[in-house]
Amino acid sequence: MAQARVLTSTETNNNEADEMQGLMILLLTHWRSILIASLVGAALAYGISWLIPKSYESSATIYTRDEPLGKTAMAAGMMGVSLSSNNTSGYIMSIAESRPTKHMVAKSIKPEDASRLDLDIFPLPVEVKEDSRKGCIVLTCRTYDPHLSAQIVNLVLDSLGKTMFTSSKRKTQYLSKRLDETQSELAVVGADLRRFEETHNIALIAEDSKSVIGKLTEVEAEQLRVDALLQSMNSELANAVDPEALVDLKVRTRAQQAASDYIASQASELRRKISTMPAVAQQYAVLQRRMTVLEKTFELLSEQYQMASISQVGEGGDYEVIERAEPALQPASPRKLWVAIAGGCLAFMWSLAVLYVRAGKPRRSPG
Repeated sequence: MAQARVLTSTETNNNEADEMQGLMILLLTHWRSILIASLVGAALAYGISWLIPKSYESSATIYTRDEPLGKTAMAAGMMGVSLSSNNTSGYIMSIAESRPTKHMVAKSIKPEDASRLDLDIFPLPVEVKEDSRKGCIVLTCRTYDPHLSAQIVNLVLDSLGKTMFTSSKRKTQYLSKRLDETQSELAVVGADLRRFEETHNIALIAEDSKSVIGKLTEVEAEQLRVDALLQSMNSELANAVDPEALVDLKVRTRAQQAASDYIASQASELRRKISTMPAVAQQYAVLQRRMTVLEKTFELLSEQYQMASISQVGEGGDYEVIERAEPALQPASPRKLWVAIAGGCLAFMWSLAVLYVRAGKPRRSPG
C-alpha cells in the first residue's frame, strides 16, 4: 500500500512537470502566433474603449474639526438623516448623502441632467470618503459631463453651508428672532401707552405716585440686567474646570446673587406702595413698567447680538472647504491603456489555451 502511494505521487509530479514542459514548448514554438494574437487583442480592446461612454470625475476636499455634535446648531432629525458617528465628519457625510440634499441638487441642475441621472430613483452620484489620518473628507462625483460633475459637488458643498451652523450662528439667529419679537412688543405697548395718555388725564396723578412709578421701572430694569449677568455667571460656573477660576466665580456669583436679592426686595416694596394708589395710577404704572422692561430687554439683546456677530466672524466653524470642485480636463474612464493591457492579456491566455488544446496534452513515453 505504501509503495503504491509513492508510485502514484511520483506519477502525479511527473505529469505536472510534463505539462509545464509542454507549455514551454508551445510558447517557444508558436511565440510569433501568440504575440500576434496578444497584439490583436490589445488593439481590439483599445478600439472598443473608444466606444465606451466617457465619464468625468470632480472632487472637493473638506477639512473637519472633530467636535461633539452638541455644539452644532441643527438637529439631524430636521434633515431626515441618521448620523454615522458622533463627530463633525460623520455629520457632514450624513448631510451630503441625505435625501434633502439630493432634492436640492435635482432642483438646481438642468431638468434633462436630472432626468438622465434618474435622481428620482437613484441617489446622488457622489461618493463621500473620510481620510481619518489627514482629518479631511473628499467628495467625488462622476458623470458624463465634466461641468455637471463639478456643479453637483459644489452644490453639495453649498448645501452643507446652509444646513450646518456653528454655535455662534445659532445664537445669532436666536437673538435676531428675539429682537424682532421684542421690537414688535415695544410697538404694541407704546401704542397702548399713548392711547392711555390720550384717554386719561395723566396730570391728575400725584407727583409722588409718578416718582414711585419711575423708581420702580428703574429698579426692575436694573434687576433684569443683574439677573442676565447672574445667569451668565451660573453658566460659566457649571462649565469651569480650573480650581482657581472656580473659586473666583463662586465668590462673584454670591455677590451678584446678593445684589439681585437686594434689588428684588426694593422692587417688592415699591410694588406694595403702588398697590395703594388709585386705579388710574396703577394702570399707568403697569404700562410704564412693561415699556421700560421691554426697552431694557431690547438693549441687552442688542448687546448680545453684537457680541455673537463678532464671535461668528472670528469663528472658524466646524469645517473648512480646502478645495472646491473644478471640471476635469481628462476623462476618468475608460482608461484606454488599461483596457488595451487587459485585452492583450486575455488574448494571450486565449491563444495559449487554443494551442494547448489543439496540440493535446503531452504524454510521457512508456519507460
